[in-house]
Amino acid sequence: MANSSDLQHAVDQYLATPTPACRDAAVLAGLPLVHSLVGRLRAPNHPLVTPEDLEGTAIEALLQALDTYDPNRGAQFVTHAYRRVRGALVDYLRRLDVLSREKRQRINEVYRAMATLRQALGDEPTASQVADHLGMPL
Repeated sequence: MANSSDLQHAVDQYLATPTPACRDAAVLAGLPLVHSLVGRLRAPNHPLVTPEDLEGTAIEALLQALDTYDPNRGAQFVTHAYRRVRGALVDYLRRLDVLSREKRQRINEVYRAMATLRQALGDEPTASQVADHLGMPL
């Protein structure tokens, strides 16, 4: 597995000599970052989300990061690429979600309340107990 200095070296070479071969070498050096971010992502169990789609999205973002990277800004390429790739993955998953972000957060709030009550009561909470816990009408 390549480390961030290997990636930075490959990117610096590409910036000095922007040939397809150097670009390919930079992308290959960035694949461990891509695999790491895809592996850490909490992707929903969704029929439209495959690991291959996530990796494709991440590689596209890595290519965009190569195009937009400016070493004069003082950041290492791995920092720039991390933000671009992770952001692209999150955006991809959000586009597939049928619920708004606010509704998704509310559902997660209900699940957390249910877990808290389940632990406190030692049994499954009723809908009214969950509603009371959240301070919302049933």
